[in-house]
Amino acid sequence: FALDGTYREDNIKYYNGEYKERTVVAPGDLVLANTDMTQERVVLGAVLRVPELADRVLFTHHVYGLRDLKLPKEFVYYLLKRSGFRERAQGYATGTTVLFMPSEAITKLQFRLPPDEILNEFADTAHTIFVRKEVLRKETQTLTALRDTLLPRLIAGKIEL
Repeated sequence: FALDGTYREDNIKYYNGEYKERTVVAPGDLVLANTDMTQERVVLGAVLRVPELADRVLFTHHVYGLRDLKLPKEFVYYLLKRSGFRERAQGYATGTTVLFMPSEAITKLQFRLPPDEILNEFADTAHTIFVRKEVLRKETQTLTALRDTLLPRLIAGKIEL
């Protein structure tokens, strides 16, 4: 999580040691920040959709993995993106230096559930958007790597246009 609660790609760490299955999420799963070291509470309660980094992604104790949901992930994602949920998360926060949000902030959340037809249509539309967003994220990575490779060579005069 970046300091504004969004996905931060530059701080991914790779690990190949032992781990417990309960700390694993897959691309498309949701994770929720349960701790915040900023006194402004900007990260606490932030939700992210796990990008396609690998088949299996580990998360730390600073994050809740939202798996085995009874509702479409897309609906839950946008439900937790609402400012009202972030305010709720901040209200549940305990701690002075490192703020912690207990799981009750999620498990006791009440909301209105739309009819199945609307819920499914929303989930399908949101899923299409998420897939497109992931394609664009990967294209951006490729273009960034290409730029970072070519620009120094262009500046050094090793490439002519």
